[in-house]
Amino acid sequence: MVRFLSCIGLLFCLSGCFGGGNLCRDFDSWIFAKYGKTIFASPEELTLRGVHLGTGEVTASDVVMEGRITDLSEHGTYFVLFDDAGRLLVVLSEIGTDVPIGAFEQSGSVRVLGSIESGKKGLPLLRARAVRFLPDRTERARSGKEA
Repeated sequence: MVRFLSCIGLLFCLSGCFGGGNLCRDFDSWIFAKYGKTIFASPEELTLRGVHLGTGEVTASDVVMEGRITDLSEHGTYFVLFDDAGRLLVVLSEIGTDVPIGAFEQSGSVRVLGSIESGKKGLPLLRARAVRFLPDRTERARSGKEA
């Protein structure tokens, strides 16, 4: 009987962790920053073109986007992500001071996990939960990791 009750208690605790979502979401953010993948969530990979040409169905959904940093705020609260298709404002308020500003300045490309929101005048922005810094494309080409 004690074993049965302990199993029920363990299942209750685990269901509480998965039901709230914050623990799983925080763990996914940490894993994404380290390895570039998520475990519990399955975010959609989007390009900047897909965000700008989207009809609104991507708003408030979890997405992963990749690009280069063009403008970084002085206090590390936002940066502008760009590629050949356009630019997008990335807000870093959920990340806080976990990532030093120097990491943004040294990185060539980044992958960002976050959600698309509607900003001022209806323009889309990405509210980042985690950032994965990628080596510069020229470094990846020299090391043979990119074809």
